[in-house]
Amino acid sequence: MKNLYKITIAIVVLNLFGITYATANDFKPSTIDFDQDLNASRLSLKQICESIDEREFNPPEIPGTKESHVQLDCQGFMFEGQKRLAEFVFRDGKLALVWVLLDESVMDDMEVKMIKLLGEPSHVSAEFTAFSAKNAALIKEKTEVVFYAPMMSEMFDAWFANPVM
Repeated sequence: MKNLYKITIAIVVLNLFGITYATANDFKPSTIDFDQDLNASRLSLKQICESIDEREFNPPEIPGTKESHVQLDCQGFMFEGQKRLAEFVFRDGKLALVWVLLDESVMDDMEVKMIKLLGEPSHVSAEFTAFSAKNAALIKEKTEVVFYAPMMSEMFDAWFANPVM
């Protein structure tokens, strides 16, 4: 109990001086839920998006897709204090990845923040800074952050090891 009291006091003091404690879990928005299917995501995104456009890709463009490739474009998605376009991409009805588009002006700061919160990058190139252990990357050429489901790790790791855009 004494240690809990000390930790609580330390957090309060740090917050008074504007120092916050952030983790990797604070970086990926909790609204990105890779356990949700397409139908559940349609419902939950209605609560947080200003508008949603749905697109189906036929033929599918995601490797390994057997049935469907659908994208929900969420306008007004809150990420890092700004409303942005987020593209929720589904492979065979399961959320596979989310692209969050950024302004070019925030790219350097975003990279610094990602390194601070996610740790040492697994791969760094002119095209991206990747954090394979966290299933996230900063895509520099397209000015976006991508979060991807574990089922997509092999595909992204192959790309990070041999980038071809």
